Amino acid sequence: MEIEEKIDHFCEFLEKSKDDRKVMADLRRGLSPGTAHYAWQYLARPPYNFLNNKREHIVFQTLAAAFALHQNNHTSMNVGHVCRALAFGQGKGEEALKSFDGRFRRLLSSDMVDAICERVPSIVKAAAQRNIGIDFRQLGRDLWYWSNSSPVKTRWASAYWGGEE
Repeated sequence: MEIEEKIDHFCEFLEKSKDDRKVMADLRRGLSPGTAHYAWQYLARPPYNFLNNKREHIVFQTLAAAFALHQNNHTSMNVGHVCRALAFGQGKGEEALKSFDGRFRRLLSSDMVDAICERVPSIVKAAAQRNIGIDFRQLGRDLWYWSNSSPVKTRWASAYWGGEE
């Protein structure tokens, strides 16, 4: 199964499970190293078994936890769009964008998947508080392909600095 298929299939599982409070609680616990093992039962299920590959493990555990935090799926909102919406949600126009820059730049400075997966949940939590949707399939792809020279970074930057209010 190709990675895009795995992401789509796993997102379908997440969508089907969104009303199951126990599943969502277990997946949210994947954010903490001390309780991450609660999420593993869902990451290990066939046809996935994301636990045997370090990159798959961290990406899919982060994706699952992000979805469990905030099930508002919006099919055209990458993290750059979400950060822009969060910044403008402060009601200060371009000044708000400038004040949010540091937080967004920290995301972009992440050069490895481990680092971005540590930083994304705080953005998802903020989006949940303001009911800003996220494209979870795109998030999964973006996390999977994340690297220091990744085009994902430029897409996020374009959405953040070049997007419309």
